[in-house]
Order: sequence, then structure tokens, then C-alpha cells
Amino acid sequence: VIFAVYARQSVDKKDSISIETQIDECKRKLGENGKENIQIFSDKGFSGKSTNRPEFQRMMDGVRENRVAKIIVYKLDRISRSLIDFLKIEEELESRSVSFISCKEEFDTSTPMGKMMLHILMVFAEMERETIQKRITDNYYARGEKGLYLGGYAPFGYNKIPAYADGKKTYTYEINPSESEYVKSAYSNYANDDKSLNAIARDWNEAGIPTRKGSTWKGTTVAGILTNPVFVRANADVYNFLKTLKATLNNPIEDYTGKNGCIAYGNAKSRKGAKFKNYENQFVTLGLHEGYIDSDLWLRVQFKFKERSGHTSLGTGNLSWLSGLVKCKCCGLSEYVKHTQKKSRQINSREYKYFYCRNRLAGVCAASRKMISVDFLESEAEKALLARLKECQDITIADTAEDNTRSNLLKIQLGTVDKKIENLIESLADGTEMSMKFINEAIDKFGEEREKISSELLQIGLREAKKEDQFTTAQIITDWKNYDTDAKRKVAGNMIQEIKVNGYDVDIVFY
Repeated sequence: VIFAVYARQSVDKKDSISIETQIDECKRKLGENGKENIQIFSDKGFSGKSTNRPEFQRMMDGVRENRVAKIIVYKLDRISRSLIDFLKIEEELESRSVSFISCKEEFDTSTPMGKMMLHILMVFAEMERETIQKRITDNYYARGEKGLYLGGYAPFGYNKIPAYADGKKTYTYEINPSESEYVKSAYSNYANDDKSLNAIARDWNEAGIPTRKGSTWKGTTVAGILTNPVFVRANADVYNFLKTLKATLNNPIEDYTGKNGCIAYGNAKSRKGAKFKNYENQFVTLGLHEGYIDSDLWLRVQFKFKERSGHTSLGTGNLSWLSGLVKCKCCGLSEYVKHTQKKSRQINSREYKYFYCRNRLAGVCAASRKMISVDFLESEAEKALLARLKECQDITIADTAEDNTRSNLLKIQLGTVDKKIENLIESLADGTEMSMKFINEAIDKFGEEREKISSELLQIGLREAKKEDQFTTAQIITDWKNYDTDAKRKVAGNMIQEIKVNGYDVDIVFY
């Protein structure tokens, strides 16, 4: 039978109690009695959050084999910083008649008073630990809300540099010239279907480029680069997209001017990998750093991830030029293209393509069970789009930079107007007959303002479509049937804000 002296030290610090000091204190506590039977167990470099420590487990094996009569520690938290863990250990010690002594707290569980003191001290130790954790968590979220540095490595493509915000020293990111070229290439290759995630990872590994942690690239780590909003020049389109992903946005839409990148924080594990779906319970704030991926390219990549996320049979954006624009009328989620082929006796196989709401898979959407075919929806969208084009054949082309700035400003205004209309509609339920009259008049007024903004956005969108492809509106109408999927997607993306569907019930919303 032995007396076990246990010591633990997480890391070497000037103000921390060394393993040797802890052991000496425990020996002094024992005095001369039983000195010959002492056995030392010590864990260096292990946290007290977990009991999964080699020497501690070896000591507990001795307890279970009835070879240990008493355990002596310098301080209670050397055993565990968790009240639940310690109570389980203490219960096991008591069941095997093993007493426990703490030098610092000066109690011995072989006495009733010692047992009572042990439980009281553990309660306070747990409270202190939880208070510290909450303080750290609150500080983390407070810093994130201000766009301040939250620790860790700088994202691949950036360097970490000192900065000042609110009069306090912090850190931010500056563009790494060589790494950023790889990031830009990855976005472009993935968006244009030139390379898969694994192909990009293979290229980077062959080029000898390590990850931030010095390991090799995988498809999932490349996916983390391509879904991270830290790189995007965040504008109103990015704001609206993040909002649809259920993110808690700390900045108003007015701040999204197409310059700074975003910082996402919260539970990082839920944002990792190619199956990342949304920002529910996540926070996004504008960072102090500049983005360097254009918003349209970043969004194209995100739509592609949304189409492919979690569905092995899912097609790519090439299955329809409306991909990324179609949303479920019932739940608001973006719909993806479901692609199947059925064999027939008359022919080898027949292809079927439908737009499908993901929430139906989870049984949380009341949308019609009848899926709308891609062919039908493209036909309806084509008729509406060409009719809209005919209304605007004489639009002139303006300067690109001015149009981009004006477009973002208009989208910000549109978001503000929509919010005002939404608030007014909500207030109708509590209004009197007189107040409802004024509220309805205000809604009509904002509706007219929205129509003007939408009309100007349409004109900018058409100018951009004509400028990119060097076509006039008349030529787009004439050559539309000859356009491939990418060309049609460009025109549709500049004209159509969204398409809401429920079965074959369709609403096409233009800018």
C-alpha cells in the first residue's frame, strides 16, 4: 500500500508552482510517517480541464487495484478544474476508502469536516472558472463586433500587421502579394468549373505551398478559403446574401461599400468544409482590412457551394442559367437543381431536371410537393426577360466605375426602403382606423420610391450586360437562343433580383 503524491503543471511560468515545489510541500505535509511508502506521480504540460493525463490515470489504476491508501496534492485544482470531474473522482476514492489531502487548502477527507470543506471549495473553484470563461467569451464577442483581431493565424492570402482601433492596439490583415494570387486563381478556377476543390489542393501541394499550420492542402481546406467572407470586397449584394444565410450582421447595409472584407466568428466548426450551409448563430462584421475578391465572383462561388452542399447527386451551375436566383416561396431558401436520368424501353435514357427546396428534405417546408421543371421555369423567365429587354432597347452605356458605385448605393437604398415598408406593414396590426389610413399612404409613397430605384437598377444592369459582351439590347434579343449557359446567366444576373416559386406558382422579381 502506498501514499500517492500527485503534482501537475500546465506550462512553465515565472509565477507558477513547479512540479518539484509541489512534491516538496506534499512530503512536508506527510512528515516522517509513511515516508518510505511514498510514490510520486507527476504530469507536466497537461491542463486541468481534462483528467486524461498519463500519470494521473496510472495513479487511478493503483487506486482501483487497492494499492493506494492516500492521495496528497499541493492544491485542489492540481487534480481537476471541473467540479463534475472531481466529484466523480472523489466518489471513487471514497468507495475504495482512499483519503485525500490538500496542502494548500489544509483539509483531509478522512475527517467529516475535511469532506465538507472539500465540497465547498470545489463549488467556489467551479464558479471562478465559469466566471473567467464568461469574461473571456464576452470580450471575444465585443472585439468581434468592432471588427478587431480575434486571435489565431492570419488567413492564407493575408499577413497579420499591428493596427489601432478605438485608441487600442490590435491587429489587422494586409494582402500577401504571392499568396493572394493563388487565392484569386482558386476563386476564378472554381467559379468557371475549370478545377475542382481537390484539383486546386493538388496544384498547391505540388507547388510546395503549405497551409497556415504547415500541413498539406485538402479539398476541405480549399473550401474553407472559398467560403470565407474575409476576402470579399463586401457590398450590398454580399450583405443581402449573408442575411439569407441567417448571419447576425453587426454593420448596417450602408457600411457595405465594396471595400472591406468581413470577419465571421462564433462556432468555427460549423463554417468549415465543403458542406458549410449557413451562418445560423454566427456573427459577421466588417473588418479593418481591404478585401481583394470582387463581390460578383465571390457570390458566384457561394452559389455554387449552395447548389452542391450536402447532395452527392447535385449538378453544377451549368444545369441551369437560373441557378442562384430561384428561391422557395414558402421558406425563402435558395433552390437547387435536382438532376435524374431514367431508362426507357424506347430510348436509352431520359433526363429530368427540377428545382428543389432543401428544406423539404428536412420536412420543415410546406411547399408544394410538385417540383417545377428547369425547362418550364427557364421558358417563363426567358419570355419575361426578353419582354423587359424590349422596353429598354435605347439605353446608353455609362462609365463602368460610376455604374458600379451607383448600383451599390441604389441597392443600399432599396434595402432601406424595403425595411421601412416592412415596419409599416407590421404596425398595421396595432393601428387605429385613422392611423391605418396614414400608414397605407406611407406604404404607397415608399412603394413609388422603390419602383424608381428598381427602374434605375434595371438600366444599370442592362448597361453592364451590354458592356461585358459588346452587344446592344437588340442584339441580346436577337442572339439569345445562341447564348450558352454562362452568357445567359450573366444577363439574367444583371436583370433578375430573384425568382420565387412554389410548385408551378412563379413570381419573377426584376431589379
